[in-house]
Amino acid sequence: MALVLGEDSPLPDTAADVEDLALRLRGHVSQLGALTPSQEPALLRAQQLCSGGLPDGYMPSRVHLVRLAEATQDLIAAVQAHDVAPAKSVQRRRWWKPPINVLRGAVFALACVVLAASVPPDMTAAGAVLIALILGPMAWLALRGDRVSGRIAPRDVDPPPRQNRLPPIR
Repeated sequence: MALVLGEDSPLPDTAADVEDLALRLRGHVSQLGALTPSQEPALLRAQQLCSGGLPDGYMPSRVHLVRLAEATQDLIAAVQAHDVAPAKSVQRRRWWKPPINVLRGAVFALACVVLAASVPPDMTAAGAVLIALILGPMAWLALRGDRVSGRIAPRDVDPPPRQNRLPPIR
């Protein structure tokens, strides 16, 4: 709305700019319409302006845009006057995220299976003990989360869920 009603904002230059601003204002009206009682006069006026197309011509299209912005402002005032709380967003089902140690253990087990499949059949017991001595400490480090350099890997921390908020209407 500040792009249309602001004192310092110039009139849009092209028809594409007018259409873009009208589309934005229609989006604001549809979002605010969900928060407004259905018989609110400001909502009915804004919906009536949104339902009509943009008039042809330079000045009529800009006048329509200004009227649409003013109707959106009136709708914001109506929502604030009714003090309606925004509807809660629907929570999406999140897939189970395994802890990092489960992933490390699974990768290590897969590596052991691949190594066991690639061992020649005539391997001696000493060779098997040597492989176990190498893989044992590696498994211990992998499951602890340590790196060979000794630095600890970052913990498996989920970021906080994103809040879907409506953009501020100016």
